Formats: sequence, C-alpha cells, structure tokens
Amino acid sequence: MDKHGFLSLSLSTVYEKDLVERADKVIIEVSPHFPRTYGDSHIHISQIDYIIETDRDIPAHPENQTNDKERLIGEYIADLIEDESTVQFGFGSIPFAVAGCLTGKRDLGVHTEMFSDGLLDLIEAGVVTNRKKTIWKDKSVADCALGTRRLYDFMDNNLAVEFQRGSVVNDPRIIGRNHKMVAINSALEIDLTGQCCAESIGTRLHSGTGGHKEFVQGVQYSPGASL
Repeated sequence: MDKHGFLSLSLSTVYEKDLVERADKVIIEVSPHFPRTYGDSHIHISQIDYIIETDRDIPAHPENQTNDKERLIGEYIADLIEDESTVQFGFGSIPFAVAGCLTGKRDLGVHTEMFSDGLLDLIEAGVVTNRKKTIWKDKSVADCALGTRRLYDFMDNNLAVEFQRGSVVNDPRIIGRNHKMVAINSALEIDLTGQCCAESIGTRLHSGTGGHKEFVQGVQYSPGASL
C-alpha cells in the first residue's frame, strides 16, 4: 500500500477489479515481492474488508526455449510484420520465436493480453517504442503478465507499462483502434478445412483460449492490420 492507501493488483487486471467492485466481502493477500504496476490496476484500502500479509515469492515461468523448426516459422511470420505495427503475442514457443525474429523492425507498439519475456527483449533492443501507437501512445498495454523474475523487476513502478481491465484490452473495437494491429497466436490443431483449435488436443482440454478470438476479430477493424 502506498501513502495514499492504494494497493496494486500487480500482474493481472483481467477481471480482478470487477470482482472487487461487485463482491460483498473483499479479502486480499499482499506480498512485498509482487511488482507494483500502473494503469487501471489500483484499489483503495476502503474497498477491502480483510488483508492477509505474506512473504511468499511470486511464481515465475522459465523463459521459453525454441527449436530450429519454431525459429523458421518465426522468421516467416516476422517477414509479414511491418515497421510501426502494434503487436499482440499469445503465449508459447511460436509467439516467443516470432518475437526473437523481430529485432530488425522499428517503432513497434504493444497492445496484448499476456505480457511475456519476448516483449521485454524487444523493448530492451529498442524495437518496441510505442511511439506510433494510436491509443495509449508511448505505453505498452496488457491485462496480465507471466514470465521470469527479470520481467517482474522490469514492470515494478514502470510507467511505460500500463495494465487495463480485460474487458478493455480484449474489446475487439478497442483493439481495432490501434495502428496497423497485428495478432500473433498459436493453434494446437487444425483440420483439413482450415478450422483451428486452441484449447484442446483431441478430447483432452489443454488450456483456455484467453483473448485469442477477440484479437482475431479486433485486427479486422484496424487499418493496415494482419493476423
């Protein structure tokens, strides 16, 4: 909590603030190891009924490793992305491989659901500047983050990264307002008609789709967009 009584939701604003505003009782857990983030990511102590203080460290995800085949796919996709585009990356080895192949691009922007280490690498390389974005200019926008401790340390008290609610970041109409929006996501299976599946392998549930569908829709509203 800061001196004004505000606490940061840290690495996820997908639906947490909506829950706080609707709940009859609000119980939160706080830890000094979580980064303090900016944007629509703060709640005031007057909204909270109970606070549990812990010293637990934040879970970290190891940096993705890519093989030769994934890097080749990344190179093909990177060739399709123009300078000054605003990008969204899904999570996994293919989006990470694409990020690694974008080091020759200029003035990319970030409007993404998941913020990961691949985007941090592009920021540190000077590829992502957010200077040409249409909305949230000069800011990298996300609603959640997962990665290494290096990523979390970068986000701590960093005004260049802004967290907004999932209902905002993943709104197709808002996504479509971005300049030259590009959405990069993975599929787990594809059939002979071109239908893609992103959440299951056969009959086994693998993961949720997250904002996959919304970004596919959103880029269709953006001038000069591609997916």
